[in-house]
Amino acid sequence: MDYKPRRGGRGGDQARNKLDGAYERPSTTRGARGRGRGNGRGGTDENNARTVTEESKRGGGDQPRNRRPALDENSWQYKYRNEERPTYESRTVTKDEVLPELPADIKKKPSRDEFDRQMKELDHEANGLRAKIEDARLRKRMVYDGQKVEGGNDSYYELISSNIEEVKKIKNERRGKLDKVNALRER
Repeated sequence: MDYKPRRGGRGGDQARNKLDGAYERPSTTRGARGRGRGNGRGGTDENNARTVTEESKRGGGDQPRNRRPALDENSWQYKYRNEERPTYESRTVTKDEVLPELPADIKKKPSRDEFDRQMKELDHEANGLRAKIEDARLRKRMVYDGQKVEGGNDSYYELISSNIEEVKKIKNERRGKLDKVNALRER
């Protein structure tokens, strides 16, 4: 017998030899012939003296044999198990038999020219949208970078700032006039 060390698994460096007992697995309570904590595979249990009788084997015991819930009648499993399957006539085709003509409304092979034309239209539309996006990016960059407004000497930032200042002046004038009107009403 030659000695080969085991790799991984339980047992570490044990010999791979049936005589040395290397193939034996450690015992567990499962399958321990009823000895253990009640989770064995059969037999009797000292704590819960349950025995298997002929009556319970046939399904006449306390618990039903099939513990699954009943299948829904609309489920595919129920239909597969219980409904009749369609049967088809057997037919033999000979070489002399004439096959029926295909219907005329079958889709024809697509035209390559039509496909290319549609793709060019979509490409043209996509290029137009790309140009719009690039133009919007350029304008946004001009605003943030402070470039000059077309037809003037002010930058976008200066133009926006001056417009905000004008709006503030108008609001202050309006507030002052409203204060005067409220003072006259209180008299």
